[in-house]
Amino acid sequence: MKKLILVTLASASLLALTACVSSSKEATSDNSKSNTLETQKKVDTEPFLVGKDMMKNERVYYEADYNEDNPLGVNTKITYMYIFKKGKVSVYYVTSSSDPTSDITLGSLKGLNQREILNKVVSNNKKAFDVAKEETKEINPNVSLKAEYIEPNWQNIKIEALTDPSGNTLAEERISAKNINISGGNVDPVPRIEGDTGEPAGGLYGGDKNSTISFTLSNYEKGAFPVFNQNYAFFDVGSHTAFITANNSSSLPGLDSLDENFVKVQTESFDDID
Repeated sequence: MKKLILVTLASASLLALTACVSSSKEATSDNSKSNTLETQKKVDTEPFLVGKDMMKNERVYYEADYNEDNPLGVNTKITYMYIFKKGKVSVYYVTSSSDPTSDITLGSLKGLNQREILNKVVSNNKKAFDVAKEETKEINPNVSLKAEYIEPNWQNIKIEALTDPSGNTLAEERISAKNINISGGNVDPVPRIEGDTGEPAGGLYGGDKNSTISFTLSNYEKGAFPVFNQNYAFFDVGSHTAFITANNSSSLPGLDSLDENFVKVQTESFDDID
């Protein structure tokens, strides 16, 4: 199933500059995120069911694109970082293929704990924000810049599921959340001029505060791979996109059971689930 991430962007060339960010001070002072990142190792020591793990524990996932020419591994570029914490999620934009200077690869995380990884993401995003602001002034010096960082917010996740033809086993689970502030955004959207047309090209930072994330996980589309001394598990969520998490257990993540009260189950189509 295809993932859906709806974020308003000014242009492809500025994709790397639409990062979801918080300042380094915010990153280190947010106790809830700190607790999340510090418990990663403990969670990984036991086998886990995806939905139950997201509802009960804390875990970091990464989103990354891959294909036959660029397999998952040391050079895989992370595009988004998701922090799941007891039924909620917070999302960080990480990398744009159009801006190699912003790349964070799985290999570059070697030797870093989760707190250091988050700080690395935030540092890149802060630089991108400052560059975007200066470029906007050059493009349209008459625009009053009131853009500010908006820290990625926490939103409740929703877990929906489809059974296999027998109706006895889950075949797919969809993890979604609404009103996610993915890209950081700004308080006052800043219009800019596109080329010589004089037409506004939209908000520079693409900060859609009502974005939706959605991933469909299948028992038939998953795997594992190592990067240096770290093992990872992943689900293919469509269009050669992987949903990845560090995995130190002996088994791959699995889908939940039919009787979990946080999972809404049916037998036909996700489109029919309210």
